[in-house]
Amino acid sequence: MGFSNRGVLIFIEDEQTPVTGSEVGSKVALDVFSVEPTGIEGAPVTVGTTAVALTFTGVTRAIGIQASTDNSGTVWFGPATVDNTGANAYGELVAGQAVSIELDDASAALYVCASAAAQKVYKVAVT
Repeated sequence: MGFSNRGVLIFIEDEQTPVTGSEVGSKVALDVFSVEPTGIEGAPVTVGTTAVALTFTGVTRAIGIQASTDNSGTVWFGPATVDNTGANAYGELVAGQAVSIELDDASAALYVCASAAAQKVYKVAVT
């Protein structure tokens, strides 16, 4: 997971003055920066009873997944080991439900798997 691009204010020991990485001295070393989104991409993905990776080009800032309103089964999302019973899932989506996730780590693949064949999700990413 990651931070939004709205900026971050850090307060140390109940002080009311925001600090930056150069001001915290020996207490904490920190770098805070923001990267503006450069685009958006998405597509429908057919999901069956075997886990499928949701892939995107570029570095994602946030992703969204919506289960098609025509789905008859449940779609689970999670790591590569998510299965068609929901084992190892981070969450589930039934027809029409959606989830958005701040995800800025291209190496953290997200997988989907369904309880029935020929289900569909729509994936979208802010890059």
